[in-house]
Amino acid sequence: MCVESLLNLCIKYVSLNMHLVESLVGFPDIIGEQIFEACITNGQMEEDSPATGHAIALFGEAYYGLFMDSLECHSLDMISEFGECLVGLAMHVTHLNLSDCHLGNGSEFLRVFMDMPNLETLNIAGNDLDVEGFKLMFTRYKVFKNGFESLQVLDISRNKVNVNIVRIIVTLPYLKKLKVSMCDEINNENKNNVEEWTKSLKKARFEISSGKIEDDNIVFNSGWGKRLLEHWNSKMLEWQEIKKKKSQKIFPNLQQTNSEIQESDSLIEKAKSSQAFYMQSLKLAQITKSKSTQKCSKFSTYVYIKQSSEKKYLLKNVTNIKVQNNKRKMDFENSSQKKIPKVAQTIDMELLKMYMKK
Repeated sequence: MCVESLLNLCIKYVSLNMHLVESLVGFPDIIGEQIFEACITNGQMEEDSPATGHAIALFGEAYYGLFMDSLECHSLDMISEFGECLVGLAMHVTHLNLSDCHLGNGSEFLRVFMDMPNLETLNIAGNDLDVEGFKLMFTRYKVFKNGFESLQVLDISRNKVNVNIVRIIVTLPYLKKLKVSMCDEINNENKNNVEEWTKSLKKARFEISSGKIEDDNIVFNSGWGKRLLEHWNSKMLEWQEIKKKKSQKIFPNLQQTNSEIQESDSLIEKAKSSQAFYMQSLKLAQITKSKSTQKCSKFSTYVYIKQSSEKKYLLKNVTNIKVQNNKRKMDFENSSQKKIPKVAQTIDMELLKMYMKK
């Protein structure tokens, strides 16, 4: 008979009662990872719920980059299903890629980017955003001048942006690279748009890049949290399989026209709703699937790099440092000679003889 160790029993107990835990700060990394694995194994993170969000927040607060260092998600379904928990999972990442998720202007994700203290690279390209979405994202920063404390690379390409939004973005304190797109349809109406951008960006020392720039948007899931993402993906595949089986029951011959497919989807959605497949995430789905008022068919994308005047100054100083030091030394010697003139010394011989006799 195999008897579980006391350590394993404690880990299992904690994983089953995460709602009672106030903090994991101080727990060794190896113990924290085992508790996290037990939470997944015991089915404590199956759904987008306050309990799951609380557990994720505890791990993120205690282990930061070890728990989740970078996160990549291109699935609107994932965001719809696990939106609030996904936000918690991303809170302490340094690199975040949510490109082509079609978030829309009403996504709650837009509100929390500025509160991610370690975020260095953010890619939200191709998310059906326009001015309203970017206002939601940057209004608090514009008013209070805090947030985005570590952001260096921002990709907002293939979204509809105007010059006023660009002017706000370039005031971000540590931003070094901006990738932005102009909707060709808008640009054709106003040929001065790109020129206005360039003028505004030049004032903030951003120059348009003419050469090939290394892609900063390659982000992979890293940290313990990626196992939770994999688990959620597998659950979604199960739901899709259930959806497929239900559609086969509704249409056994599977000779479906477009209207029949739409009717099937409608019935399946009702079935899911009645069986609480989506639970609270249905509300999030309504928010995250909101889209911008007008889609743009084609974009022209530009990359701007911030030019550092400090680097040029330092380089100039390094090349001239010997000359400057020599000059300072010569100036000091010359000034010393002028300030302390040499004085002739005279000796009283009679006084010296008296001293020698003693």
